[in-house]
Amino acid sequence: MNAAHRLVVVGGGISGLGAAWAAREQLGERLEVVVLEASEHPGGKAQSSVEDGFLLESGPHGFLDPDPALRSLAAATGIEHELISANVAARRRFVLRGGELCELRPTPRALVRLLGVRGLLRLLCEPLVPRADGAVTVWDFAARRLGRRAAERLAGPMVAGVFAGDARSLELASAFPELHRLATDGSLARGLWRTRGRGRGDQREGQTRRTLTTFRRGLGSLPQALAELPEIDVRCGVTVENLQLREPNATVRRFLVESRSGPLDADAVVIATEAPVAARLLARCAPTLTEELAAVQTADIAVVALGYPPGTARRVPLGYGALAAPDASANGVRLRLLGALWEHHVFPDRAPEGAALVRAFYGGALDPQVLDLDDAALVALAVVEQRRILGLEDEPLLTRVFRHRRAIPQYTLGHARRVERVGREVASIPGLFLAGTMLTGPGFGRAAANGIEAGRRVGSRSPRTRTDQPQPCGSGSPRSLR
Repeated sequence: MNAAHRLVVVGGGISGLGAAWAAREQLGERLEVVVLEASEHPGGKAQSSVEDGFLLESGPHGFLDPDPALRSLAAATGIEHELISANVAARRRFVLRGGELCELRPTPRALVRLLGVRGLLRLLCEPLVPRADGAVTVWDFAARRLGRRAAERLAGPMVAGVFAGDARSLELASAFPELHRLATDGSLARGLWRTRGRGRGDQREGQTRRTLTTFRRGLGSLPQALAELPEIDVRCGVTVENLQLREPNATVRRFLVESRSGPLDADAVVIATEAPVAARLLARCAPTLTEELAAVQTADIAVVALGYPPGTARRVPLGYGALAAPDASANGVRLRLLGALWEHHVFPDRAPEGAALVRAFYGGALDPQVLDLDDAALVALAVVEQRRILGLEDEPLLTRVFRHRRAIPQYTLGHARRVERVGREVASIPGLFLAGTMLTGPGFGRAAANGIEAGRRVGSRSPRTRTDQPQPCGSGSPRSLR
């Protein structure tokens, strides 16, 4: 393609592909878009495959709809008709406490079972607790407002399920901004009640209930469809090793993207990778930015998929799955499980008729050593723990292990200020943009939205002509990332 300007996107996950699509959508043939992905397939952690009748997801498996970002990408690729909603059974969620599955329901009986009588009474005192300002961890917030038992048996599993993280380390305002906002009036209970009302269709607020959604062929079908768009040049198996910012020169493009496949010039660059990778790429041209991004901690995750034979589905409780509380055990044995999804109950056609598909999650910030086990040992661990939890005595017909290094960013205390500093640094380098979840929240939908936002920022500032004089790295007036 002959184009006056070139955008290089580093990272071919949903965020990078969303950025590529949005920039090209705004500028058309005036912009050449190249996406460089280190792995052999686009999509990052969102890979979908069908094996022996089981639909396997390597990472995320759905998103909350309506989601404007994902809707726009689905429409652009022509697969919007493949969107499907979760089964009604997926509304039931469980916490594994001690040796039993406790359903999460806002009823006294369910809460007593999970928290005990004293824990429930403490929880009911939440509206009387004075508001505390300032940055706090999720654990401190929950323990102060809801009580220590609720912090252990609700906040701890929630953080493990979303971030594979430690509630005692993550900053509330950065990790769960909606929860933080709900409590700004001094009562979390009142905030949740208002949200619950809107979720039921409060026409005055114009809100609708959000539904867990995916694509019929799996979540990975969306990034795959984006990568097949003819106007985006996606190159897989290309590991970017360095990014250089050229000195002002009217005869060359602003950036030099170096990889083992050879150098590539670019007028603008979007980095849509994990924070440690972004830090490494920027080491030469933006050392201060590198230092900030390198400080973002990450958690490793292993996903073990277990496909059980027909007749086993009915033995698994109807529901979405279960998160494990810190004291979770079975038959007196402490579990290493973070949580499990019962995929055959969540979405239709995930497993053969009557068969069960369970995905078990291991690792995270509190148990990184478990990823030192090889695949056979991880499968054996998952099979034994599901046998203890669910009573599944049958051997699985299918087992697969998916490992994700540096999978989930950990927004530790002080993260909000770090985001502000990163914003100022990035704004001082015209043509450089960050996307993905390294700074602003995990999740497939959030990653897509961040990518589209970055792509639109590329398109909103017309690429420079060859006579523009770019400023060297570290100069220029700061601009907001938003």
